[in-house]
Amino acid sequence: MAQPAPGWQPGYNTPGLNGPVRVVLEQRDGDLLVGGSFTDAGGNPAADYVARWHQGTWQALGTGPAAESPLVGAGYLTGLVQLPTGDLVASLTTSYLGGEPPRSVVRRWHAGSWQPLGNPSEAGQIAALALTPTGELLAAFSEYAEAKLPGRQSSVRRWDGHRWQALGAPAAGSPHSGQLTAITGLAVAATGQVVACGERPGAARHTPPAVSCWNGRAWRYLGRLPERVEYIRQLAAGADGQALVECELGMHLRGGGHRQGPLFELLRWDGTRWQSLTAGQPFTSATLMPGGVALAEHTRPLPTGGRVVRWQSGRWQPLPAASPRLGSNRRPLALATNGDLLANHPTGLARYHAGRWQVLSTPTQLGIAGTLGTEVKALVKASGGGVLLLTQEDSSDWPSQLRVYHLHDGRREPVGYSLTGSGSALVVRPGGEVVLSGFLEPPGAAGSWATVEWAGGRWQPPSSRPPAEAELLAAGPAGELAAARWEKVWRHDGHRWQSWPLPPPDGTKLTARTAHVLTFAPDGSLLAGGANLSHEIRSKGFVARHDGQRWQVVGEELPFEVDCLLTAADGSLVAGGHHSSFHPDSLSHIGYLARWNGSTWQQLGPRLLGAVEALAQAPDGDLLAGGSFLDAGGDPHADYIARWHAGHWQPLGPGLNGRVNTLLFASPNELVVGGEFTALGDESLATSRLAVYREP
Repeated sequence: MAQPAPGWQPGYNTPGLNGPVRVVLEQRDGDLLVGGSFTDAGGNPAADYVARWHQGTWQALGTGPAAESPLVGAGYLTGLVQLPTGDLVASLTTSYLGGEPPRSVVRRWHAGSWQPLGNPSEAGQIAALALTPTGELLAAFSEYAEAKLPGRQSSVRRWDGHRWQALGAPAAGSPHSGQLTAITGLAVAATGQVVACGERPGAARHTPPAVSCWNGRAWRYLGRLPERVEYIRQLAAGADGQALVECELGMHLRGGGHRQGPLFELLRWDGTRWQSLTAGQPFTSATLMPGGVALAEHTRPLPTGGRVVRWQSGRWQPLPAASPRLGSNRRPLALATNGDLLANHPTGLARYHAGRWQVLSTPTQLGIAGTLGTEVKALVKASGGGVLLLTQEDSSDWPSQLRVYHLHDGRREPVGYSLTGSGSALVVRPGGEVVLSGFLEPPGAAGSWATVEWAGGRWQPPSSRPPAEAELLAAGPAGELAAARWEKVWRHDGHRWQSWPLPPPDGTKLTARTAHVLTFAPDGSLLAGGANLSHEIRSKGFVARHDGQRWQVVGEELPFEVDCLLTAADGSLVAGGHHSSFHPDSLSHIGYLARWNGSTWQQLGPRLLGAVEALAQAPDGDLLAGGSFLDAGGDPHADYIARWHAGHWQPLGPGLNGRVNTLLFASPNELVVGGEFTALGDESLATSRLAVYREP
């Protein structure tokens, strides 16, 4: 059997999309065209912002609408529509970066490539796109509120084939002009009526947003939204041509106090006033899809057996008994022609068909899916072979979910069930027991720091439970278990826990020590590294060794806080970490790597732009470092991971595009990497939160 080629290995991307979907366009042949805030679809890093679901796989459309534009890697999709010709039009906008105001681009997918459509930046930031029944393209432009650039103001504009033309000119100073600032939404009814939402010019703080309508001649406000409305999440036009809005309500009431009940509401303009569709209803959630379809979920099952209802013909009507459960992690996006519901999912998109959710993904991929905040926190070798990984998986739900997976033989299988909370450490004891610590939130109870072990088919307190809330864990070569939090350290000798608090700091400037990392050396001694706390603004650190009798500080105080430790093959000790400075002219984090030569700490290479948070040693003796650093050794490809070889930093291929938390050699030539990244640094390979690098 042929061995895999050296370098970064494929197959560790997310099985679906690595970001949420905003727009779904169903095609006549059953394909789906989707647009959203993703930069990878099914392992295809060219599928930025727009992708096609075709015969069970995700496909890119060319190089993506952001290619050859200033938005690559920095933008988000604000609109996607399909012209009567079948061409697509996508709009993308940057956030405020480096003090620069947002910029927008519009791209048209025509004849197999993305092509620019005008220069929207001359008019402002695009917030939304829409099509009229006759196929005219409209865009909502929002002025740069912070920059106040002259000549740029909020407006709805029509593409005339050459440039963007304003749709009507509101009468200046008229209270009934319908003028809006900071436009956030745009919709067109089947009747051709255009509606937009934003803010009234000069409105006082906490004033509800406004909805304005274009009747073919002029803009006019659609009444006033109730004072309880704080934000419009979705604007749509119903089948009857009337405007619908999905709103978030303010938590605070006028005169003090907090709002009781749901913080969402669906409102409909009935021609004279805003009518609430959800007030007083026993709904746990309600949502408005871009096409004007409104759905809500009851707190209890309906007589039909389901819980979901749809606003239709002036009333709420139940969907079939097999209708899905909704929730914030499955936000509905569209109803397919066959009645299937399409909704956001942690892996991008899911379809509710024949009574169950079907994720639109390739299930063989090994990457970790989730929204911003999802990461691999820890990697350890499993007792029976393979690797265990601790993940913290975020979706649009709160709180986060902790999961442990077993990675082996090309498969990733869960160990037990998920836990609610955030994790900090994972260890495997010589008997195969899996132990983790973190801030856990049991159902119906307040969260707290806890240590649990997978045994007897459930997560439960271990037989050798630490005596206090442990944040750090370490397992020794002979089965020892150690735990730490702040300056407190404990070690289990097989019978009971012994308290080994860190040695008190020397000198008058230091106030305390706190542990950031805890590990056992091959000889069984316990190592701790962390920060020396003082009244100075500059951070410094320490390494200490406990030989079973007492702590001994290793060498002098280090000029950085120690975040990771490694005992090298030659017995030397290597420490990595970061230096923090609150000086306005200094970087917030500077990375360091140092080796203890038996008498003093020697810094390895120049300081790095970012922290060193993980260490591993290759079979040839080279050191591998991971963290939040960029351009190690001045190499633009040595981002987040790099190799220390012969006195110099070297990149591992093109590097990664996000922070590295943990490194582990699963075999002599296979390095497993965990963190927050989603692809290689040059976007040539998607690898989501989990990556494997094969040594030559």
